[in-house]
Amino acid sequence: MSSAFKIYLPRHVSQKKDIQKAINKSNPINGDETILLVEDEISILDLTKSMIENFGYKVFTASTPIEAISIASESKNDIHLLITDVVMPDINGLELSRKILSLHPGLKCIFMSGYPQNTIHKHSGFDGGINFIQKPFSMKDIAFKIREVLDKK
Repeated sequence: MSSAFKIYLPRHVSQKKDIQKAINKSNPINGDETILLVEDEISILDLTKSMIENFGYKVFTASTPIEAISIASESKNDIHLLITDVVMPDINGLELSRKILSLHPGLKCIFMSGYPQNTIHKHSGFDGGINFIQKPFSMKDIAFKIREVLDKK
């Protein structure tokens, strides 16, 4: 004797169409600015770079603060935005942003961390007015955060 079962599951609705719409060049979250991305975890660095480039931005990457400072000092073009991890070896994200701001005074910054924002404020010397994104983040989240910060007056 055998039994037969039929299981009906709801169809998964993919977000692929939404992401493709966001990548469309006419979408207001796209841009052509230059971004310096600093992340000491190589897999996160590569993934985030790929996500950001999909929105039309030019991305320089650095896996250490020293490398980021070198890129910023050698860059002949404007760097519009620094996206940096908060917790890194040797120099934290806040110190790094200060050093790079001295080289590129109009630079805007986004700080990212896997730690909760209130923990970052307590232990890293940040004030409440930083641009912060919690890791992990989606492609849509980072795209909107970048555009929001770049468009601030």
